[in-house]
Amino acid sequence: AAESGAGEADASEAEASVVVTGRRGADAHETPQATNVVDERRLEELQPRSVAEALRNQPGVWVQRTGHSGGAPILRGFMGNRVLYLFDGVRRNTASIFGGPNGFLNHMEPLAVRRIEVIRGPGSVLYGSDAVGGVINVITGDRVRFSRDGLKMGGRARSWFETVDNGLGAGGEVSLATEDIMLNLGGGYLGVQDVSAGGDRGTLSPTEFNQWGVDGQLAVRLGQGYVEALAQVFQRPEDTRY
Repeated sequence: AAESGAGEADASEAEASVVVTGRRGADAHETPQATNVVDERRLEELQPRSVAEALRNQPGVWVQRTGHSGGAPILRGFMGNRVLYLFDGVRRNTASIFGGPNGFLNHMEPLAVRRIEVIRGPGSVLYGSDAVGGVINVITGDRVRFSRDGLKMGGRARSWFETVDNGLGAGGEVSLATEDIMLNLGGGYLGVQDVSAGGDRGTLSPTEFNQWGVDGQLAVRLGQGYVEALAQVFQRPEDTRY
């Protein structure tokens, strides 16, 4: 057991230095592009209400926000359809993404996000013409962990309250694994009221919104490999955009 634990720790440290996005799997020190990584520990510290909010204060990334629930990252002076969004490595950019600020990066439940990788600078050779300013890969799925010791179950939960807007949210995840199957299900809800400005400015209205999301991951072992499926639903039915 002691040897197994040490091996897992070494594997974890090695994995932490790997950047999936830059060269489609390379050590961070060998990736020629400038990169940012917001890992799971940092996300737990920030407790962001959106993916864009998690990128604030990152070197070389400027997040444009004209709304309480929005946020569009600017990389190398480019934004909108000149920055490529990937969700678990799958392109999210479509012809409907325009050149100015947009909310495409914020259409997912923040609790589901495990890691965010940013490539600052051109990435069109690997990812196509949208990646002029850079690439943002939002990794939502947990690392596939099959169990060698029968059925294993786990989970996590969180809740928060914000005084500046009376925001109230909650979310959670449950997972189970066997030798051949891994299943992970999660979801969350966030509702906020109008932001209370400082001093005698009163409230900023309308800035209230609510959102909810659910996600799932299923992996099935096939021989020496496995097949993985990811699904995610996100809704923000009440929101004022500027």
